Amino acid sequence: SKLAVPIDLELYVESGNVHAKVTMAHELGVYRRTDLEAHGLKRELSAWVALVLVSQTPSDQVSAAKKLDKMQYEMLASNKFTHPKPWIFMDADVVERINFGTGSSVRMLHLSVPEDKNSGYVKKWDY
Repeated sequence: SKLAVPIDLELYVESGNVHAKVTMAHELGVYRRTDLEAHGLKRELSAWVALVLVSQTPSDQVSAAKKLDKMQYEMLASNKFTHPKPWIFMDADVVERINFGTGSSVRMLHLSVPEDKNSGYVKKWDY
């Protein structure tokens, strides 16, 4: 089981209204298909690609999206997915700002590519 996502909560009063800013930090990774296939996920990826490439009507897209979600969950939960190193690490912060006085809220996604996690690539220079 995975640890819970840390949540940062800020409460403040502005213009007589109580506001909240909720931030949830996530670490994500982009994987190369060849790396995932090397970890034994070739059969699962073939079915995934077939669903993505099928020409779909809007009603079929909902069904396909549910199937893709299920397949993704099963791949990540599989014993074959034993922590392959992501090709690109990404940090994603989901930030929601809430105005309790008006009942309005807005949710934003901030993506970044952290240098310290992605510094493993070394370019070889030929002189």
